[in-house]
Amino acid sequence: TPEGQRSAQKLEGVLRSFNQEKGYGFITSGQCDGDVFVRGADLPDDCEAGQPLHFELFFNSRGQQQARHVARRELQRFVGVLKSLGEEYGFISCPEAHALAGRDVYVARGQLPLEVLEDPAEAISFEVAFNAKGQPQARDVEVEPGAGGGPDEALAASAVDPLGREARP
Repeated sequence: TPEGQRSAQKLEGVLRSFNQEKGYGFITSGQCDGDVFVRGADLPDDCEAGQPLHFELFFNSRGQQQARHVARRELQRFVGVLKSLGEEYGFISCPEAHALAGRDVYVARGQLPLEVLEDPAEAISFEVAFNAKGQPQARDVEVEPGAGGGPDEALAASAVDPLGREARP
């Protein structure tokens, strides 16, 4: 791949790590294979691990992924359903969040509304934050009003991926 070649789209990811002394870090994104290298000079000021980001994907002369034109991304709400639940935590299934993070979203049992504990098929809305390892975690979890409950309705309510295509539940 020629140096400086870039992808044709703005991608979403999360700053997984950043080493101040070395001046570089890595962004994780469900839209890329592996982590994406980022120079400190390409990051917004005061950016910390876990920060959601937009970036353009470039490739260096060895074909390695590099992020450029990096900007902060505001947290957004997602809609999904509880996929599994154990004694302390579970996972939320949501195609939109999966496209961003590359995996289902972790949720602590204590963050789930009582209605969801009583009826796990109840649709829920949530924000996604990322821990220092770049793993997605639900926060501000609420019952999704008007979704009607059930996985088909919840998945249909979140049926647009970051590329603007309709997802199929």
